[in-house]
Amino acid sequence: MSIEAPTIEAWPTEFTITPSQIALAHLAVRKNQELVGTNTFSNIYDTQEDLVGLEQNYIAGGGNFFIATTENGELKGFVGLRNDGDGNATLKRLAVLPEFEGQGVGKTLVRKLIAWARENGFTKIALQTGGDEQAKARIYKKAGFVVIGTVPKEHKSDEWLMELSLS
Repeated sequence: MSIEAPTIEAWPTEFTITPSQIALAHLAVRKNQELVGTNTFSNIYDTQEDLVGLEQNYIAGGGNFFIATTENGELKGFVGLRNDGDGNATLKRLAVLPEFEGQGVGKTLVRKLIAWARENGFTKIALQTGGDEQAKARIYKKAGFVVIGTVPKEHKSDEWLMELSLS
């Protein structure tokens, strides 16, 4: 069986995926992470408002949001880029639905986000990710992000602060 390359589109897309569907997919990803032990959350719902309001939280401020779909428009994953001003941005909410993990979806989303950020004049992208999220950390490191610090977390492994210089 060959793996279908994801279609990556910036928001809004031609597909009929809504911000609410993205929030529900993110919740499913988080529940799966807890089930298989790759992440734990003090509040599993803590990003749903952010995702339901993705146009206000990403697009309106000069950032972007990317979704990966199958050729039939089925959601595979997503990632956001928040504009922090002065050429700085933050990568947020990288998520790949469990049935599409290991197929290069996360890597492709991050590459598309970085290319868009470069084309749009950003000079640095920062992110924060769980130290127990090894698959995400590998994607970020292969894309050129470096760990610049950690944030202690009471309920799980420390989170890594990472940056990528685009200049």
